[in-house]
Amino acid sequence: MRRAGLSRRCRRLINELRIPAPFDLDEFLRCFAAQRGRSLKVTPLPVLSEPGFASGVWVATDSTDYVLYNDRTSPLHQRHIILHEVGHMIFAHNERRLSDNVVPDGGFPNLEPRSARHLMGRVHYSEPEEEEAEMVATLLLEAIGEVPGPSRFSGLLAEAEALLGFRQPTRARS
Repeated sequence: MRRAGLSRRCRRLINELRIPAPFDLDEFLRCFAAQRGRSLKVTPLPVLSEPGFASGVWVATDSTDYVLYNDRTSPLHQRHIILHEVGHMIFAHNERRLSDNVVPDGGFPNLEPRSARHLMGRVHYSEPEEEEAEMVATLLLEAIGEVPGPSRFSGLLAEAEALLGFRQPTRARS
């Protein structure tokens, strides 16, 4: 039931967003930034493709939200990473803002691995916060038609996988 409650909470928050139709990520991010009343910059950060790094990170400074993401992956995965970080913003997971002077001259694209680790070390999320952000990204991708939502066969497939030992059963059997 926890997952259903999480899905309902996320859907309520997503319903408050202005989602352009047809969907355009840049336009969505402009609308989202306007709703938040803060500047939002989305920047690829090549170092995030290296082992040991998260695929994306949200950095909030005094005046600007930065979404840094791994651009050495598929376009769908890039959108998922960016929307995952938007999920953190929607839930206000990182209310601690860093000073604007934390941003290196020239921005983030040339950030060295050591500096990136230091910066990312300032942002910590709990497992429930990660689940919320992941659910937001998934539901947004479903809403815009990037990935299929659950079908009437989803439950049957999960039960078949459980019977075959590929996953744990999702509910107790009578």
